Amino acid sequence: MNMEKEFSASTRERDLDSLGETVFDAVIIGGGIIGSGCASILSQLGLKPLLLEKNDFASGTSSGSSKLIHGGIRYLDQGKLLLTRNLLKERNYLLENSELVRPVEFRILTGSGSWKPWKIRLGLILYRILGGKNKFPVFFKNTGEYGSGIDGYFTYMDAVADDAELVIYNVVSAHKSGSICLNYTRAETIERDDGEFRIEVRDMVSGKKHIARGRTVINAAGPWASEIMGLAGLQFREKFRLSRGIHLIFMRDYLDTGSALAFKSKIDGRQIFIIPWEHVTLLGTTDTFVEDPDQLSIPENEVEYLLESAKYVVGKLDREKVVGSYSGIRPLYGEGETPGEISRDFTVVSDKGFISVLGGKITDYRRVSRRVALETAKYLGVQVRVKGLPVIDYSRKNCSDIYRHILKYECPLYTEDVLRRRTGTGLFNPEKRDEEMMKIRELFGKNMKDGEPDGKRPDS
Repeated sequence: MNMEKEFSASTRERDLDSLGETVFDAVIIGGGIIGSGCASILSQLGLKPLLLEKNDFASGTSSGSSKLIHGGIRYLDQGKLLLTRNLLKERNYLLENSELVRPVEFRILTGSGSWKPWKIRLGLILYRILGGKNKFPVFFKNTGEYGSGIDGYFTYMDAVADDAELVIYNVVSAHKSGSICLNYTRAETIERDDGEFRIEVRDMVSGKKHIARGRTVINAAGPWASEIMGLAGLQFREKFRLSRGIHLIFMRDYLDTGSALAFKSKIDGRQIFIIPWEHVTLLGTTDTFVEDPDQLSIPENEVEYLLESAKYVVGKLDREKVVGSYSGIRPLYGEGETPGEISRDFTVVSDKGFISVLGGKITDYRRVSRRVALETAKYLGVQVRVKGLPVIDYSRKNCSDIYRHILKYECPLYTEDVLRRRTGTGLFNPEKRDEEMMKIRELFGKNMKDGEPDGKRPDS
C-alpha cells in the first residue's frame, strides 16, 4: 500500500480554484460506485479524469442498497445465466481483494408462498457451477425457528459490504492515482465548444461557479442520468426506469436471525432479505416504480408491507421497534411490467464523446468501469489494457486515529459525511450516533459543519 495522499476540504478548495487550468480527458458526473470506479480506472490507466458529485460521494443510490455483493440467485429464474456468472466473478474478486467485502451465510427459505425446494436445489447447483464458493446444497427442515408455512431451508454463501464505504475507498484510490474528485460540486450546464465539453459547475458550499473542460463526459449519475443527458441536449431513453427500495432497521438484540435470510413475500411473491449487520438487523426491500430520482420518502404502506412479509417468517414485529430506515432509487434499463422483470444488467450509450451508463449494480461496478474505459479510450484514440482494473489502493487498517484520518484523507465536509458514509455509525450502530457526533464536534470544531447543505438530513 502506497503512502496516503492528502484529500481534504483544503485540497478540494485548491482543486476548485485551479479547475479551469486543465482540459481533462474525461469529466465524470456522479460520485457513486460507477462514477468512482470510472475515475479510478481512468486515472490508473494514466488518463486525467475529473469526478463531480453534487452532494457527498455515495449519497445517492450507492448508500441506499441492501448492502449485498452477490450474483443474484433470482436472476437464474429469469434465465440470466451470463449476468449471474459475471456478477459472481466480480463478487469473488471483491471477496479476495477488498477488506470491506466479507462473506455471509444465507438461508434461503422454502415452503408455502415461497420457493419450491427442487427449484432452489437446482438454482444453487447452477450458482455453484457459475461462481463456486458453495457446497452441494443440502435441505434442512424447519424445526420451529421460522413460521409454520416454512418447510425448511438451504444454505449458501454470498457477500455483504458497507456500500458507501466501498465508494469512498474507490474515490480515494482514484484521487491517489491522479484524479480530481470533488464532492458538493454540481454540473449545471454542458456545452460542446470547439471539440471539447465545457461544464459549468457550482460549488454547493460557497455558491461559486467554475468552468470544467473535458474531451469526453461520462454520465454516471445513476437515477439522475436522464437529467444529465438533458443538460447535454440528448434524448431521454424510454427504457430507462426508476425503482425505489426501502429498508427497515431493528436493533439486533430485538431481531437477530443469526444467518441472513432470503424468502418470498406471501403477499406478492417478491424477494425479501433479513440481514444481521453489526449491532442492527436490516429488513428489505421493496421494488416500486417512481418517476422522480429524488422521491426517497418512505411510504407507510411500504413499511407495513415489509413488516407483514416478515411476520410469516419471524413472527410479528413491533412497528415501534424500527430504529431507522433508508431508501434508495435503482436505475433500471430494459423492458418489464414490474421492476422485478427488468434486467439488472447495464447499458453504455455513446454519443460523440458523451458516454452514459444506464442501469447496473454495485457488485458489477468494475466490469462497468472497464467497459466505459474502453469506450473513452476509443473516442480519445488511445490504446489501453483494462484487465484486472480498477484496483482499490486504499486502506484504513494502520491508522491510529480514525476520525483525524478520515478528515485528512477522505474529504468529508459535514458531520453526516462521517456518520453516514465514512463510518456507517448512523445506520449500523444508531445507539452510538450521538456519542460519535460529539466526538467529531470536539475534534474538528469549526472545520466540520453539522448535518448536510440546506438542512438536508439522512433518512431516519
